[in-house]
Amino acid sequence: MVRVFRWLGLAVGSALLIPAWAQEKPAQSGTKPPVKERLLYVGTAQGRITRVDTNNRLVWLDIPGRGSVELQATDDAKIRLATPPPAFDDKGNIKVYTKAELDKLKGPDKRLPGYPGDFDNVRPGAVVSVYVYRRPGGTAIKPPAGGDKNALAPERLLFTMLVVQQPGNGD
Repeated sequence: MVRVFRWLGLAVGSALLIPAWAQEKPAQSGTKPPVKERLLYVGTAQGRITRVDTNNRLVWLDIPGRGSVELQATDDAKIRLATPPPAFDDKGNIKVYTKAELDKLKGPDKRLPGYPGDFDNVRPGAVVSVYVYRRPGGTAIKPPAGGDKNALAPERLLFTMLVVQQPGNGD
C-alpha cells in the first residue's frame, strides 16, 4: 500500500513538473546593461556654496583654506538634507515629527545620511558636505571641439552626494 502511494506521488509530481520544464524561456535581448563609469574617490569636503548652475548641475564650493572649487554632479548624484523639511499644521505652527514619520521621511535607503532632497534645495550660501570623486587619468579624454564649455569635462571634479547642512539664503 505504501509503495502504491509512493508511485502515485511520483507520477503526480512528474505530471506537474514536465509542463513547467517544457515552457519556453523568454528570449534574452542580448544587450548588456550599461557599465557605470569608474571614478576615483578623492574625499569629503565641507564648505559654503557660492554659485549654482542647475541646468548643468554645477556647484561652486568655497572651502575654508582651499578657495573656490567647481564641482559637477554625476548622473546619479544624490542630494540629501541634514534636517527634515519643515511642515506646518492647520494653524500654521511648525509640525513636530514623530520617530515613525522621520523614518518614513528618510526614504527607502536608511543608510544614507539625512533626508532626500533635490537640486532645488542647493542654493548659494548653503553649508554643505560633498563626496568628491574624479575620473582616472585626469585629462586623458579631451572634450569635444566646439562643444558646450560646461559639458562634463574629464578633469572636472565630480560629486556623488551632497548633504545640505544649513540651507542657503538663495542670493
